[in-house]
Amino acid sequence: MAALAETRSIDWVMLVIEAAALSLILYEVIVGELRHRRDHQRQSLLDERAIEVARLADKGKRLQDSVTDPAINSEQMCQRWIAAVNVWTDESHKAINRHSKRAAEAFMAVGQPDMLDLVVSGSGKQFHLGVGDVRNCYQGLSFRLGTLARIVERPSLFF
Repeated sequence: MAALAETRSIDWVMLVIEAAALSLILYEVIVGELRHRRDHQRQSLLDERAIEVARLADKGKRLQDSVTDPAINSEQMCQRWIAAVNVWTDESHKAINRHSKRAAEAFMAVGQPDMLDLVVSGSGKQFHLGVGDVRNCYQGLSFRLGTLARIVERPSLFF
């Protein structure tokens, strides 16, 4: 007790300043760690969602590659392909909508159909899609695949 009585007021001021500096340092360390954890969790969440969207895009790309030529295939075969694309569109929309309404709206928006080249090539085949249901479905599928590519590229803009 005698030691405390011998301390000068400047010693108390220095002790308070050191305690405040230590508290500030401790606060910055804790806040920095919490911010790092939050950012890491957010990035992990975005990565998971981007992977999910990439899987949907892969399935859609396989459908795009399997488009039937309405000039040489039966109407029934074309309708099966259109039905498969519609099922994929509905499943993809529901999956995306669970996480983000903005991403789901972007997915369902279809741009200018006349802007799309309708010569289909790939898998050893090349043909022109004329007017008809297959053409309209193919155009919608192509636009939606482009949207999915943008979502995968920049998921933070959508989720």
